[in-house]
Amino acid sequence: ICVVTLIRGFIDSEDDLKDLDKLLKIKCDVEVAQKR
Repeated sequence: ICVVTLIRGFIDSEDDLKDLDKLLKIKCDVEVAQKR
């Protein structure tokens, strides 16, 4: 399960968000790939 929306609520700065989005996107893509 990807938790982008959950974590977004705890982060104020957009720079942090962009970096986090990249990290989460990679993690989520990996998770999805492994499940298939």
